[in-house]
Amino acid sequence: MANLNAHTALAILVITVSGAVIMDSLHATDTNRCRDNLSLVCEDEVLTRIFLDRYKSTTVGAECCKQVVRKGRVCLERLVMRDLHDPFFKKHTKLAQKIFARTEQLWANCTLVAAAA
Repeated sequence: MANLNAHTALAILVITVSGAVIMDSLHATDTNRCRDNLSLVCEDEVLTRIFLDRYKSTTVGAECCKQVVRKGRVCLERLVMRDLHDPFFKKHTKLAQKIFARTEQLWANCTLVAAAA
């Protein structure tokens, strides 16, 4: 009986780990898909404005805003989350909260810019 419970527990562990690996792989694929059709210059501009505190504004160029809006809010959040998984940010939760707020500001600015174009 104990042997059956051990095998059951092992099977559940294998299924759980396999599911986590598959989900991580899908998340990486989705993040890479978000990066498609977003120029490297735009990606750099977006992440620099969000992550570096020396910029008081989260405004990016009009063409970059159009690219961000075309990709969608979920893609913007995935790009930011990819970098927030760094252990540095897990230790600095106030900084992570600030980055989330700056992401929201950038999204709001870009939707206005894209709507005006």
